Amino acid sequence: MIVRARAWFLGGLLVSAAACGGGEDEGVTPPAQTGGRSGSNGVAGTAGAGGTGAAGSPSAAGTAGAAGTAGSTAGAAGLAGIGGLAGAAGLAGMAGAGGAGAAGTGGASAGAAGAGCVDPLALAPTDTPAAKLSETGLYADIAKREIHARARYFQPRYPLWSDGVEKQRWIYYSACSKIDTQDQDHWSFPVGTRLWKEFKKGGKLLETRLIHRYGAGPDDFTFVSYQWRADQSDADLAEHSGVQNVLGTDHDIPGGAQCQNCHSKLPEHVLGFGAIQLSHQLAGETMKSLSEAGRLTVPSPGGFSIPGGALASAAVGYLHSNCGNCHNDTGIGVAMRLRALTTDKQPSEVGAIATTVGVPAEMFSAPGITALVQPGVPDASAVWFRMSHRNDATLQSVQMPPIGTEIVDPQGVALVRDWILSMGGAAGGGGAAGAGGTSGAGGVGGSAGKGG
Repeated sequence: MIVRARAWFLGGLLVSAAACGGGEDEGVTPPAQTGGRSGSNGVAGTAGAGGTGAAGSPSAAGTAGAAGTAGSTAGAAGLAGIGGLAGAAGLAGMAGAGGAGAAGTGGASAGAAGAGCVDPLALAPTDTPAAKLSETGLYADIAKREIHARARYFQPRYPLWSDGVEKQRWIYYSACSKIDTQDQDHWSFPVGTRLWKEFKKGGKLLETRLIHRYGAGPDDFTFVSYQWRADQSDADLAEHSGVQNVLGTDHDIPGGAQCQNCHSKLPEHVLGFGAIQLSHQLAGETMKSLSEAGRLTVPSPGGFSIPGGALASAAVGYLHSNCGNCHNDTGIGVAMRLRALTTDKQPSEVGAIATTVGVPAEMFSAPGITALVQPGVPDASAVWFRMSHRNDATLQSVQMPPIGTEIVDPQGVALVRDWILSMGGAAGGGGAAGAGGTSGAGGVGGSAGKGG
């Protein structure tokens, strides 16, 4: 399965967003110019020795000659060092012999290690997926399941429900680059970034997915899946249409359209590696480790939390991961925001509360449903009702999320049910049980009351 967007080229050269050695293609330094010239066709002018380049348009940066300074563009170009390429309008600077280029906006990374940075483990960006998983850079030795040192393990604080399969995740981006975290709710990843997610069930490896940013354009990403062989020796690039019941299990590899459906609703295209998801003390990369290692442009070692008590924060976090990828300010055209934001400081500011509690369910109709979230009444709440069902002959187009799952998450459903019950109000459906008991609809238990 291959999903890709367009590549961005300048004069036949794929523009990298890393600020050192051209991103992942190390050891390439733009030649110094001996005389300044004006930019044309969207490319800023080059500066000669001691000179200043003329400004171009916001689409690209200019190159600086020896001791020269790159021309500023309308998109706010960065300054390059000697022989460097300045970043602008989403293109990162490439470090020359004298220093690291400064990052542009919207997709570029900042210079990380200064002059002469070389990453010996760097992977070159490419818009052509490898035929086998062993060729993607994840493994040092796939036969021994030895993960390469370049791939960093991480865990999201609020995992996406995937019908109970075991999952592991890794990320790679060059040691000579940083993630642009000026907007903590929408990170911009350096060109060359790769993220892998492995799916396993019953001890058998089934699938490994790969997201790769191959260019500086906002949609320069590929989304591919690799299907593991029956002998578990390697995994091969899966069909674009997807694969059903992999290796005799009930796990399905999604088709390309499904990948786009989930990953196209947010500008960063990456869903599980961000400020809220990495604000924890679990094993692997965290906000603290990334900040202390200088891998973020705006370090935030203390991380971020979702406002509210433990139950509310956990429920909102679950909705953030399982629903917020579509239900957000940049997603589908529904006025319901289930994606938590780092700027939420009070419970009343949290979208999963402000845009759902007591809000009529105008776009969904089912017997007994009165609101998106009806305080104290899960069975009258569209959010809870839809996540607690999967489509069948009598309930077509009811389930949420609509794709990627065929089995209800019992723990997630119980968590959101308890959260809604904690808001008070009259009990409905199965009702809230008295002290010591639980009851509920659909086989999911409700919270215990105080003797009611």
